[in-house]
Amino acid sequence: MDTFSMTFGYLCFILALQVVRRRSMTMLPPLVLFAILPLLSLVFDFDGLSGRHETAFTAAFLGALVGHLGLLYLVNRSWAAQAASMHPNGFPTGVTGRERLKFLLAGVALFLVHRQYGRPEVSLYEQLDRSAFWLLLLLAGVSAVLAFFRHRRAIRSTIGGWLAIAVFWGCGAVIAAPAPEARAEELAVLLALSGKAADRHEQWDSSVEPAISEGYPALIALFTVAKRSEEVFLRQVRERVTELGGVPVKVRRIYPEKYNSSRQNLSNAISLLKRERPAVAALVSRGCLSGMGPASQAAAASPKVLGWLHERFLALQSRPEAWSWWTDEYLVCSVCGMPTMQLSTEPCRICGADFLDALRVR
Repeated sequence: MDTFSMTFGYLCFILALQVVRRRSMTMLPPLVLFAILPLLSLVFDFDGLSGRHETAFTAAFLGALVGHLGLLYLVNRSWAAQAASMHPNGFPTGVTGRERLKFLLAGVALFLVHRQYGRPEVSLYEQLDRSAFWLLLLLAGVSAVLAFFRHRRAIRSTIGGWLAIAVFWGCGAVIAAPAPEARAEELAVLLALSGKAADRHEQWDSSVEPAISEGYPALIALFTVAKRSEEVFLRQVRERVTELGGVPVKVRRIYPEKYNSSRQNLSNAISLLKRERPAVAALVSRGCLSGMGPASQAAAASPKVLGWLHERFLALQSRPEAWSWWTDEYLVCSVCGMPTMQLSTEPCRICGADFLDALRVR
């Protein structure tokens, strides 16, 4: 969705609105032509193509834009001539001011939907597409204002239309200037949290094998729970990192030549969690994580997850006699990664996810 062409999608949307309003089946072929480029922008890598052939791509983009505008003009001219022939006084009727206001609002709505897929790094294709889109939106706004000026009576009866234009242009100006630093900061925080989670997962994974060899099922279970929590976090953050234009951190598997003992791994885990918890809490508290999506929920739960693991590891360290037997069962929330020892049908106490979404560790 981040490669969708706003310019040609907007032109296709304008023509579609006119086709629906006039109920003209004869104008479906132009509408099909207008839909080709928006669909191609979702399939082909226009970003890479514009980077490899800048001059040719720019010429092709501008040529396609001129062609679409010319075809749109001819279609509206044909509609106006048809309406004039049917009017008793032969008065030509084209695109009304109310229609132009709808085009303006439709463009603002398209921008708001597409904005959430924006990326910090902008290619030549995106620069051309955004520039042309804002030019078209400006023309739609100016034409709507001029149409209302030509019909003073319509202006007096539609003051709300003027207010809508002012409000939407003001909102557009505010929304169009979101600081790219905010998205870059959110991406940096998510990558930092992902890197820490991957490092911890690496340690938990390398601690399971010694526990298996030494016959400590209680340690096996808790290290496995820690692994599952990190995997949930990395999975939830992956999509948001991709939306922001970053490269998600992958889980790494290592096979050391010499493993530490389970006692040493337990001590290392406690030390690691003691260091990681305040560092993770500091990153989460920076307030740059947007919305209530899965990534934000998993990030907000991270300090609580680390605190829970720290307490459980400390409890096991104080009871070496319990390492060789284990009757507990754990649940790990598949939304936020929060573990629990209580097998119940209650929702997750951190994110509210249903108990059926929990991962069971036996």
